[in-house]
Amino acid sequence: MLLAGLSDDGDRRQSVPFNARRASKVTQPVSLEGLRAWGHVYYGDAKNADVFVNAVALRRTSDASTASEHSNTDETPQHSPNPGQQPRRHSVVRARVRPRNIDRKPFLIQREFDLTELRSTISEPLRTPSTPGFRQGNFPISIRESRALRASSTAVPVHLEYARAHLPVLAALIVSGHVREGDVIDLPLPQPEAWTNTVAYVYTGQGELTDAIRENILHLAGKV
Repeated sequence: MLLAGLSDDGDRRQSVPFNARRASKVTQPVSLEGLRAWGHVYYGDAKNADVFVNAVALRRTSDASTASEHSNTDETPQHSPNPGQQPRRHSVVRARVRPRNIDRKPFLIQREFDLTELRSTISEPLRTPSTPGFRQGNFPISIRESRALRASSTAVPVHLEYARAHLPVLAALIVSGHVREGDVIDLPLPQPEAWTNTVAYVYTGQGELTDAIRENILHLAGKV
């Protein structure tokens, strides 16, 4: 399990096939308290991440009825509801996957989700006192160093356990069968500029829950 310890987990990752590890993560119960307690350790942890997620702008969909899991065509733009509109129950998410293995070509994955149904599968988020805002200095030096591993990229390391607990749409993409360990997902979001802070909030519960963070979480069928 992810929270069993960094070094032991790293050893297991070398010896256990990735599909078996992922199946174990999917079936194991999620402890929000445990995830929160270890969030400051695993936030930005590129070494043990399942995928890397790069936020891209959400644009208008020209054809939301087409459901293609695999495609090498250009991405169809998508859009989110205007501020003040009632959130949609159904959402079509189309993301580009850039494989870690250079022998695999980038492809598109498209899925339609019932956001209400997905949201009902996760627990209510933990309530913690709000803090003035997310600050890098709040985290141990090792975390700042791990974040430096991705300094040249906008892709944020994400672990399946945290996606399962807080961002079900992203979790569904990860376990779709097409995405492999270390792949980069270009994920359309309503507020892509707030993605790093969104992940930080999901992992640690620290910082202000801004409107941008809230919108990203709700877009991925999370709860706030």
